[in-house]
Amino acid sequence: MQFTDIHAHVLAGVDDGPQKLSQMYALLDALCRDQVVSICCTPHYHPGYYGNNSGSSMEMYQLLTQYAKCKYPNLQLCLGNELHYSPSCIEWLESGECLTLNGTRNILVDFDYDESYSVIEFAVFSFLRHGFIPVLAHIERYPALRWKSKCVEKLHNAGAIIQVNASSVLQPRRYPNVRKLLQHRIVDVVASDTHSMEHRPPELTAAYEEVSRRYGKELADALFFYNPNAILNLN
Repeated sequence: MQFTDIHAHVLAGVDDGPQKLSQMYALLDALCRDQVVSICCTPHYHPGYYGNNSGSSMEMYQLLTQYAKCKYPNLQLCLGNELHYSPSCIEWLESGECLTLNGTRNILVDFDYDESYSVIEFAVFSFLRHGFIPVLAHIERYPALRWKSKCVEKLHNAGAIIQVNASSVLQPRRYPNVRKLLQHRIVDVVASDTHSMEHRPPELTAAYEEVSRRYGKELADALFFYNPNAILNLN
């Protein structure tokens, strides 16, 4: 099976992902060894945390594209951001400072670790009102949602896209809620959220095999390939 990864911190020196070009290229090599055929590079975006990294992200993306073109001519690369939620974020999106996923209306968004459910819910409806579809990154991490699958289901039914990390699928003791979300079909996509070879390396193959074994190949194919392709509007 081949995979599409909508959440990858692979660009060098723009956030807390790889810091050197050699590390960026090594991480792309690892993603390709992990059977990933389409990748959306999603550097963090929040001016208060990362400064205005739009220019440096584009520069690194162009370098990565040149590298991939020579070594992996069939690899599809695209660009987006992982937006850290702020009341100002709609302005960042509408101005084009923060990128949606591959130019779609889908925006990958994360929150403070200890964010309340009420703020997450408010953010979801705010994005939707402004014509953006929030892709809720690593939903399994937030304590406000960890034991509340009904709340996640409510956000999902409202129109949010639910993403969990491959590493979380492989750590059921740390993230037991992932199995419940998968069992009840509340997850839309599994992504790597890779940052480096040391910190959350690519593990999509292992996570795919786990989901396929527990919940069936049809669901695994959807979560790791067909759904992410649709999110990125890829052929």
